[in-house]
Amino acid sequence: MKVAPVSGDLLVKLALAAAVVGVGVVLVRRAGAALPGLPDLPSFDSVVQSFNPASDQNLAYTGVNALGNAIVDASGPGRSADGSWSLGYWIYDVTHPAPFTPGINPAAPLPTVQPSPVQDDFGSPIYPYA
Repeated sequence: MKVAPVSGDLLVKLALAAAVVGVGVVLVRRAGAALPGLPDLPSFDSVVQSFNPASDQNLAYTGVNALGNAIVDASGPGRSADGSWSLGYWIYDVTHPAPFTPGINPAAPLPTVQPSPVQDDFGSPIYPYA
């Protein structure tokens, strides 16, 4: 495998950029310690979780859910029991419609079924269920 040559000029520029970023991080941290009103920088773990594809705190998951929460109304598909919107709930709600429930009144009396009489071999009526 042939590795492309890297110019010394590019390496110097990359080193200078890394040094500027490092100095910037140090200055922001010192300013944050000196001024209590500034927010803290996120921890390394939270930054890693925001790019972890298996995490429910990654940028794509939280972004899609925030967008859906803003777009879908309160009674729309995708809402959980606590009222938050999730893409997973939305997919389930769209692919699993509510079951059909016929309009049966459980308090209504059942219809009475009276079987009609039949005749035996001699012509006499037979009343079943009598």
